[in-house]
Amino acid sequence: MAQEPLHSQWALTNTHVSLDNTTDGRQSMRMVVNTSREITASQVFKRVRIQNPNVLSAVPLEGGNRLQISAIAIGISQVDLLGADDSVHSIEIMVLGDVRELEAVLRQQFPDSNLQVVPVQTGCIISGFVTSDEHVNQVISIAELYFPATPTAPTPIINKVGVTGVHTIQLETQI
Repeated sequence: MAQEPLHSQWALTNTHVSLDNTTDGRQSMRMVVNTSREITASQVFKRVRIQNPNVLSAVPLEGGNRLQISAIAIGISQVDLLGADDSVHSIEIMVLGDVRELEAVLRQQFPDSNLQVVPVQTGCIISGFVTSDEHVNQVISIAELYFPATPTAPTPIINKVGVTGVHTIQLETQI
């Protein structure tokens, strides 16, 4: 008769790693592709299981309760820490594309704008506000340098950028 694994209320003790609790009680974390994070559990684990090794890799560190997780591809995976008491602590990790350089360039080129860039698969969603219609086109042109169109993604950039500010309208009336 197979026994169900015990699920304990483990805590990760890192103060610099942000974990969100999901609706089903699991913890989740977001990472950017080609980065790594060290996590520290409140208790020693005897084994680590990566659900999708194409997305993440993990290396146990000294102490038996520390783990270095590396994001190697965009996607979602789960890390299971198996404790000495056969308890399991699961962390769902979403690995996102890296848009940090694009965000920095847009902040530098459009300092009066309020723009957000969200990576999605092989493209991105750009939303927020700029001060002129011309700036909208320039923002998209810059983003296209980072996410060029391909046969499988002919429109990799979703434009949700609006124009804000004072607009002058000239009206002509006849009586």
